[in-house]
This record gives sequence, structure tokens and C-alpha cells, in this order.
Amino acid sequence: LAAEGRDLSGGGYHCVLPAELASPNLPDVFAPKHIATLRRDRLVIVDGLLPSSVISKAREDAHELCYERRLMRTDHDDLCNPLQKSTTLPLHTRELKEALRQWHPGIHACVRCMWQLAAQLEQALELQLRVPQKLLVAAYPKGAHYRRHCALAAAAAGTSNAAPNP
Repeated sequence: LAAEGRDLSGGGYHCVLPAELASPNLPDVFAPKHIATLRRDRLVIVDGLLPSSVISKAREDAHELCYERRLMRTDHDDLCNPLQKSTTLPLHTRELKEALRQWHPGIHACVRCMWQLAAQLEQALELQLRVPQKLLVAAYPKGAHYRRHCALAAAAAGTSNAAPNP
């Protein structure tokens, strides 16, 4: 289905199977001990999961996007992530993936690692995953910060931040 370009998950996302994105040239992201911990505890923390060189190059590309004014403040009333600048990069065609590789190789390398992660997790944990082909790139300039999404935080705390219905 994904090879024919059909949307596997519905909604506004073009999704593909992780195997379509995995590269045989890239090593597995998780070590077997991490998979075992994830299977047992349903959570694993892995310091240095992505190489620092990949993270640094992706950060440079994000700064470049900011400088080019391709990252914009899209929601001036955002309570969860005030001052965040972001853009969404579509990746649902071969040409879009190639353009990302050519123009922003650091972000592309980071995304490839994440695709490898999805493929590895699907196989190791016997899951059926789909990978959205939209990439959110966000930056938090001076004075900005990331906050856990308000609705999620309220749900976790057992409270609601919704305004009463008049």
C-alpha cells in the first residue's frame, strides 16, 4: 500500500511502513540490552542514542532554517510553547526526501536515524508501526521554552484547563 502512495493511517498524514525507510547501511540504533529493557519495563532511557555529530549537524540546519526565516511563529496565542518557531517539512515523496538530503543534510541524517529506530522497534518488539512523512522542525529562541502540552499535563494531573461552557 505505501509503495503506491496511499495513506496508511488516515487523517492528514502520509504514512509508510518502517521497512520502506530503513537503510541496510545504517547500524541498529538500540543495543539488544535496550530492547530487553524496553520489552520488560515498557520504558528505556538510552543516553547518546543518536550520535552527537548527527545532533550537532541537525541543530546547525535548524539554525539555518531560522536564519532563512523558514521557521515562523505560527500561533501567537500558544500557551504550551510560547515564542516557539516552527515549520513542517513534508517528506512523502522521493523528491522531497532528496531535497531534504541536499539542502539540510544534518536534519536528513537525524531523520534517517529515527527511521532506523522505527524499523528496529517494529521488528524487535513485533509491532505494526507506521511512520508519518511530515517532520516538525521547531526552535526555541532566547526567552522561548518547551512545555509539555497543556492538555496532556492537565490529563496527567487529573485536572482540566478547558474553559467552562457558558
